[in-house]
Amino acid sequence: MPAGVQRYQRTKMVLPLRFWPDDGNGQNAEPQLAHTVDISPIGGRLGGLRRPLHPGQTIVLERGENRFQFRVVWIRQLGPSEIQAGIVALASEGKLWGVDLPDPRTSPSSSQTRENPAGLC
Repeated sequence: MPAGVQRYQRTKMVLPLRFWPDDGNGQNAEPQLAHTVDISPIGGRLGGLRRPLHPGQTIVLERGENRFQFRVVWIRQLGPSEIQAGIVALASEGKLWGVDLPDPRTSPSSSQTRENPAGLC
């Protein structure tokens, strides 16, 4: 797939969540609060991050009663105390976000994005 092409259409949606970043030793660090900016069936963009994450790092994300593991694909520093990150699920089992999303078969899937030049989430 060419760089900058999304596999799924993103839906703008702000959902509160909690996540635990892997600290590099296979342990999960302290939980952090964040929110989604936009989501897709396989990933999304997180906003409101206060501590840096790193591409390739894994996180456990909790939304409601569901927990899923994600990989950080890209990060973007918006200001001195706000970071955004693109994430992709390591396994897509059912509804990751607990909400209905547009049918990916009928949605445009070739939208360009500046935040995710690799087109991975």
